[in-house]
Amino acid sequence: MYIAIVPNRNSPPAVLLRESVREGGKIVKKTLANLSGLPSDRIAAVRLALAGKAAVPAESMLEVLASRPHGHVKAVKTAMDRLGMANLLSSAPCRERNIVLALLAQRLVRPATKLASVRELEEDTVAEEFGVVGVTVDQVYAAMDWLLKRQDRIQRKLAARHVRDGDALYYDVSCSSYHGTRCPLAQRGYNRDGLKLPAVVYGVLAAPGGQPLAIAAHPGNTADPATVPDVLSRLRQTGRHVVLVGDRGMLENPQLDAIRSIGNMGWISCLRNNDLKKIVRPSAETDAPLFDRRNLAEITQHPDFPDERIILCYNEILAMDRRRARDELLDATEAALSKIRQWCARRKTPADDGTVGRKVGVALQKWKVGKHFDVTIQDGSLTWERREEKIAEEAALDGWYAVRTSEPADVLSAEDAVRKYKQLELVARVFRTFKGMDLRVRPIHHRLETRVRCHLLLCLLAYYVEWHMRKALAPLLYDDECIDGVRAARDPVAPAEVSESARRKKARATAADDTAPVAWTTLLSRLGTLVRNECALGPDERTRTVIRRETIPTPWQRRAYQLLADYPWPPVARTQ
Repeated sequence: MYIAIVPNRNSPPAVLLRESVREGGKIVKKTLANLSGLPSDRIAAVRLALAGKAAVPAESMLEVLASRPHGHVKAVKTAMDRLGMANLLSSAPCRERNIVLALLAQRLVRPATKLASVRELEEDTVAEEFGVVGVTVDQVYAAMDWLLKRQDRIQRKLAARHVRDGDALYYDVSCSSYHGTRCPLAQRGYNRDGLKLPAVVYGVLAAPGGQPLAIAAHPGNTADPATVPDVLSRLRQTGRHVVLVGDRGMLENPQLDAIRSIGNMGWISCLRNNDLKKIVRPSAETDAPLFDRRNLAEITQHPDFPDERIILCYNEILAMDRRRARDELLDATEAALSKIRQWCARRKTPADDGTVGRKVGVALQKWKVGKHFDVTIQDGSLTWERREEKIAEEAALDGWYAVRTSEPADVLSAEDAVRKYKQLELVARVFRTFKGMDLRVRPIHHRLETRVRCHLLLCLLAYYVEWHMRKALAPLLYDDECIDGVRAARDPVAPAEVSESARRKKARATAADDTAPVAWTTLLSRLGTLVRNECALGPDERTRTVIRRETIPTPWQRRAYQLLADYPWPPVARTQ
């Protein structure tokens, strides 16, 4: 007997139980039963019985022991392998190197504290992929100490990869709140998080494309200019002529003098408003117009700024925005002062001048325009008037700014100098990624100064991997795929604009291949739906076999892995 599947035109095929017998020298097929109404598993059981095999429940033959997210780990590991992250950390394999690589991957796929990371390493395939199954907290801390000792060597390797002679390097600082009381780096200063907590200041140096090159931690009460000597010492070690780009609060005259003393280094910065006043004067004070239908002018041999070029820029849209903002802040301050005056008028007895003064101080401080008001408090009454001359003096600078540089005109044009200064936004993007949900650099809990420094270095290396992955996977993201070309060609003074392709992508929520673009975190989540299953085959424990199988990737996931494979990764040199 056997089971025959008989096609039935447009109807489902018939499943028949038949036997073959010989009658008069011929083989005759006889149908014994029609099994078409049975479920497929019952038909399979009958087929096994006819073959002389025992039918057992499927769950006893195949058991899924574990299913762990793997797709996002696979993508991150692919990027780390192509970037040579293992060789970047150390040319010699060791347990500490594997742990650090696992921490970097974990920081990208599921950022958490070190204690939480140890618990979560085996919830996906990070521990298995990097060979650190069973890692302990003490081993993680030992690996962090090992990594910190190699920081200078790692940063020199990054510089060798991405820095060429004459490149502009971007430097800026930020800080993150510290939750604890023991770390000497945690000091009370200007907390950019807006919290009344101690903070740790850290400066980041970025390559021309925005790739992070180095990071240094400083106490939370360190002023921005005080961090510059550290980065200058690092740049001096490169042996190349580089141009340091920093904002006007970073590169002040003492720092510029230090750069000049090095000799093989240039700089690009911006003038403060007090210095800008020396250049920008009302048009009545000059006989010739500074601009001739242009929004950019270059000044050389200025007596107040010898040995440097001043590129003066005027942005009409910026001027209108500043004028509008100032008028709104002045009106808001006057509204607050009016409420205080009404409060004084409602009182049956005159208010104390000290009490009125404290209220006025709060109102003037709230909007930061108190310098534009003359306030008189006498016998519990309040009067004020605007300082129109001061307001007009400030309004004369609306829309004006001046970029200053030491580079000669035959090496760096005025337009490119302005463009490079505006590319300080590349370092701001590092800080946004650090503090966002991508890497979660904060809050910082480590007690030891060395661990805080290593935590920041881990975040920097993780961002280095993410930067390249974002470039490779840009067609799937909302990221602007043409941003590098746009930066090099756009008007240096006009407000920055994205490329036309990025504008279409955001407006239509559709990429070039008609797929819907996603955010970075969504991309990792989608890749994470590809899981690695650990299955046991066999009816009992003695004969079972354990196998691992990954789910079949979707077309979208295959597209992501193909983009990673096709991306022109930077060459990796095996240098110590």
